[in-house]
Amino acid sequence: MTVILVMLYVMIALTTLVRLSLMSIKIWLAIVALWGLVAMVITYCISGLTPAEISNLLNMRNVVIGEFIELLIFITWLFSSGGKSRILGIYPGVMICVPIAFLSASSYRVFPGMDFTVIAILTGVSVYVAMIGFIFLCRYFRLHKESLYEISLLNVLVCVSTFGLL
Repeated sequence: MTVILVMLYVMIALTTLVRLSLMSIKIWLAIVALWGLVAMVITYCISGLTPAEISNLLNMRNVVIGEFIELLIFITWLFSSGGKSRILGIYPGVMICVPIAFLSASSYRVFPGMDFTVIAILTGVSVYVAMIGFIFLCRYFRLHKESLYEISLLNVLVCVSTFGLL
């Protein structure tokens, strides 16, 4: 079950990063900086929770349903035009918080005895740098709206499979 969970988190991150790579550089740099700050806050908040509370927080059923809704927004943006396309075009994808929370939950256990603030800063910086690197990689491979559509369909397949296993 852990393998399926990690696969779901990777697909969530991949669709969000491809979506961000389609935005202009000023917008996605600001959004990635925001996600770095969110990673710091999530890591600092998760550091006080027990493993049972963290697993309840990352409930798979809620994650899959939230990802379905986000994929509907992405696919609607792909096939819309005019005002609806412009409004949906600024949506960055908030389900990236779930893989960030999973990374945060695993990062503060890797460094026992270290201050939680330092771990939060390290996690935030690593999320920021990794997201910038993957977005540049998406731009290098010239992923376009067609690629987002294909990745979204693959993500729908992963979500359906995950939801069916619950």
